[in-house]
Parts: sequence; structure tokens; C-alpha cells
Amino acid sequence: MKTHYNISVQSIRGIIITFLTLLCTLASAQEIAYPTVSDTKISLDSLTCSGTFVHASAIAKDYIYTDKNNNTVTEHPKLTYTWLMSDSVVLVTDYSEATLCTPVKNELLKLVVSNQWDNKDSDTISIPSWGVQAAYKLTVRERDVPHEVTKGDALSAPVNVEFENNSLGNYTVSEWSMGSIARLFDENAVYQFQQPGEYRVALTVTNEYSGCSHTDSTEVVIVTEADIRFPDAFTPNGDGMNDEFRPAYKSIKKYNLSIYNRWGRRIFSSSNPEQGWDGKNGNSEAAEGVYIYICEAEAYERGISFTRKGTVTLIR
Repeated sequence: MKTHYNISVQSIRGIIITFLTLLCTLASAQEIAYPTVSDTKISLDSLTCSGTFVHASAIAKDYIYTDKNNNTVTEHPKLTYTWLMSDSVVLVTDYSEATLCTPVKNELLKLVVSNQWDNKDSDTISIPSWGVQAAYKLTVRERDVPHEVTKGDALSAPVNVEFENNSLGNYTVSEWSMGSIARLFDENAVYQFQQPGEYRVALTVTNEYSGCSHTDSTEVVIVTEADIRFPDAFTPNGDGMNDEFRPAYKSIKKYNLSIYNRWGRRIFSSSNPEQGWDGKNGNSEAAEGVYIYICEAEAYERGISFTRKGTVTLIR
């Protein structure tokens, strides 16, 4: 390509001395052709419960050129292997071999091989669902028992707990372990805890075809020890506060309460700890004063029972 150039020369006083018109020939600009990556291939070495083992091959040529000193220079490609599952990058490495997680669903495994000149090539293979991942959700069935007393995360027996299986993978067996007290094999489980203690709940799911198993044991159910206590006084005046004489209790299985006046006459009885005495003797209001109570109770824990005796003051 021929191009004209005008050259002006000025003196230090700004006077133009001469003009020159040159006719030059310029070489057209050419894009440098860097070597490409081609023939990328993924090979599945093995598929196990602990990992997916793969390796790759690709053809990546050297970059050969002549430098300004007319020397021949050879640059070897530096390859980067980017592995993707579900279009998400799971591993970037400089090595052609890789250990990846074992999928819990059928996956397309893609590999992109690139060199330092940003030329790329790729391959994709299908990886079958092989692994499993256990996961579950715990829900305590709430009971409307306002006078049950618990501490922190502890629950009062009997407590029904629902377990929802949220595991992933083609699992064929679900095994629930309620600490050391029970094993269940339902997809979703419901269990009633009665004895006090701490129970680590474990869910194990198994893919019988692949032999892969996984366990989730993140949740602990705490059942409090039994107890029952009574107040010293109550005020049945209808203000919504302390209007009934009833116990604060936890993990009580059987219950029997009797209240007597000063002459030893029984004026109230109950076999339900949720039912309190409202300060009446039959249909009439009992007089202010001191009353005697006797309570026999049995805990859910085998062999544990209580006898509570005392006095309560009725204040109007």
C-alpha cells in the first residue's frame, strides 16, 4: 500500500524552510495466528461413592515464531482445565486428571481446555446419579399445655417429633436412628420421646445399586427430667393473673390432686394437671384461708414418682 507523507521543517524562528513529499509503501497489518487447542476428550476412569475420577486429553501445538534478532523461538502451551457440572465451575486445574464429587443426580460434565493465548476447546460427557446425600427437617408437634415447664431447648415428655426426609439422590433405603432407643425405616418418620435424655437423631440413606450411603446427624432432641411444683398462694379474682391453683410440671404421665379444707373435707380433685382449682367449693366460692393439698404423680421415666403435700393460701 503506497501512501504520501508531507514533511515540514521550520527554523527556530518559525520560518518554514522546505517541504518534502515522500511516496512510501506500507505493509498491510496481519493478525498473529496463535496455535489452537483441539480434539479435547474426557475419559471417565471410575465412579465411586467417594469421587468421580476423570482425565482429559487435548492437542495443543507449540507457538513457533522468529524474533527481531531473527532467532526461532518456541513457546509451549500452558493448558488450563476447567470442569463444570450443571454449567457451574467445580474445579479449575493445570492438570489433565481430576477428582470430582460424585453426583446425586444425572449430570452433564463439561470440560473446557484453554491455552495462554485464550484459544479453547471443550468436550461433554454424561455422569449417572451415583451418590446420595442425607438431609432432614425436624418439627416438634406443639401442645397447648401452658403450665408445662421446660428449660432452653428441652422438651417435656411425651413429645411427638416429625422428621421430614429431604435427602438427595436415588436412595432406596431410609434408616432413622433415635439415639439408641429406636430405629425406623419409613421415608418420613414420627416418633414419641418419653424418657428424659439427649437423643441424637441420625438419618442414613443408601443407594442399593451403587452401594453409596450417607448419614446426617445434625439434630439432637432433649427431653427434660420429670418434676412437679405447686404455688403457695393464688388469687381467684378474675383478673386473669394467678386465678387458679395448678402445678408447674414437666414429663408427668399420671397425676392425682386432692384439696381439703381445714376440717379435712375434700372440696376439689383432679387427674389432669392442666385443670386448676378455681377457688370454688362446688358452685360456691370458697372462703379465704389456708387449704391443704396432696398430689400423687408418676413420671414417664420408669420407676420415678412424686408425692407433693403442702398448704396453699386462697386470697380474694
